[in-house]
Amino acid sequence: MFVTGASGWVGSAVVRGSVEDLDVLREAAVSADAVVHLAFRHDIAFAGRFADAVASDAAAIEAMGSGLRPGGAIAVAAGVLGHGRAGATITERDGATPGGVGEARRPPSDAALALAGRGLRSSVVRLSPTVHGEGDGGFIASLVDIAREHGFSGYPGDGSRCRWELTG
Repeated sequence: MFVTGASGWVGSAVVRGSVEDLDVLREAAVSADAVVHLAFRHDIAFAGRFADAVASDAAAIEAMGSGLRPGGAIAVAAGVLGHGRAGATITERDGATPGGVGEARRPPSDAALALAGRGLRSSVVRLSPTVHGEGDGGFIASLVDIAREHGFSGYPGDGSRCRWELTG
């Protein structure tokens, strides 16, 4: 099994290491029975080049797919952000909201699912909009810092979907 994105938040929970070169990705896939693609070029996405990051992701998926033998498997991590209707449960039948971030990140998912036409077992695993962990300086870490500073955590909306119980 070949895993990409191992140095990221999701990937580091699975394995250590990273690769960015398309030829290296293709060659690694040749010797694998399956690929788990957890990488995304956040470095260039956060530098204002989101479309380039999406194109890079789709190219990586296509490269690895071209290296896998028929019958091989590829699982690609994607997000639920920008899918479904607000306030509704999101299922596998919900598509991306037109014009939103879900639609903007659609090309890599489409690239993965298209590999089924080449005899590969392909799937897209949708994760929460944010992941976090030790050393995180992002969104969730900021919310935790604010809650620690003020002694409580805010929640947008009427709170009907939250079930919090304070003890002690």
